[in-house]
Amino acid sequence: MTLRSFTRDQRILALPPELARAGRRAGIPLTRFLLVVDVASQSCWLLETGVPPDRAVVQCVVQRKYRCSTSKYGVGQVANSNCTPLGLHRVAQKIGGGWPVGTVFR
Repeated sequence: MTLRSFTRDQRILALPPELARAGRRAGIPLTRFLLVVDVASQSCWLLETGVPPDRAVVQCVVQRKYRCSTSKYGVGQVANSNCTPLGLHRVAQKIGGGWPVGTVFR
């Protein structure tokens, strides 16, 4: 089941095992919060994770859902293509704090 199939009333979901495995392979530990972008629905989900004692299934609580805009050039992995890259990424730096909503950074 994809994130886009959840409604407002369904706030708890299981983290896809593929995501956890990809993080382990890349050496990226699971953090308290995950930001998931669904390119097809142009939406972004803020998830808060909870790891049960047996660590078999990671459950997430949907904290917020946002509209977002991905590249008009589609998705892709080629450098300098201006495409939206797919895969697992870590946020390294926050920019834009204090700027008006709608500011475009170049």
